[in-house]
Amino acid sequence: DRSKEKELLLNWLEDFRARFSQYNEAGETIKQCETLLQRYEDVVGKLFIPIQIQTEVNRRDAATSLTLDTQIIRFVQSIEKGIPNDPRFPERDNQYMKELRKEFAALIDRMEDFKAKFGEHAEAEPFIKDSEKAFEQYQTLVDSVAVPLAVKNARNARDVSSLRYGLDYHIKQLNGELERDLASMDLKVTKNLYHQLLEWLETFKSNFMEQILGGHSIVLE
Repeated sequence: DRSKEKELLLNWLEDFRARFSQYNEAGETIKQCETLLQRYEDVVGKLFIPIQIQTEVNRRDAATSLTLDTQIIRFVQSIEKGIPNDPRFPERDNQYMKELRKEFAALIDRMEDFKAKFGEHAEAEPFIKDSEKAFEQYQTLVDSVAVPLAVKNARNARDVSSLRYGLDYHIKQLNGELERDLASMDLKVTKNLYHQLLEWLETFKSNFMEQILGGHSIVLE
């Protein structure tokens, strides 16, 4: 293919220049190659590059089965949909972020390849700009939900070594014991619940120390 022929000529010319550019006799050969390479850019750039770009845009991605423009649009729609944030189904937040990360990975891989092939051509610029804008939206979303989602996951985690049914249930249990009078309170159970909560809190503070020191409201609540 023509691009490979161009690449071969470029490599040959670079090697030829390195070895013979100091000799006057090599000047004509170098000029001949440079003229041919420029002619290639003038002809191929105007005729073949736009066709190649459109072919790549229309190609259906192996991971998503989408064309490039549709892949960008769908990714933006997923971002704008936002995290579910439904307290009845907290697991859906993690599922949403997992799927969004997959979409991001598929698109950024495709765009890296696209830019490597066509990044210097004006016809590729709209797709590159649209994807970069989408990646900025994605990063803004990730930055905004990272800490709240991590806190939510920490509160909801079911850990047999600490809080078996999550923080809210554990607090409810401990409060229930503390509301009893001393005669009916099970001190062993109460102390166990207290020490489990203390252990959990130390781990939580250790994991979110940066946010605590920064006064992050989600963590301090």
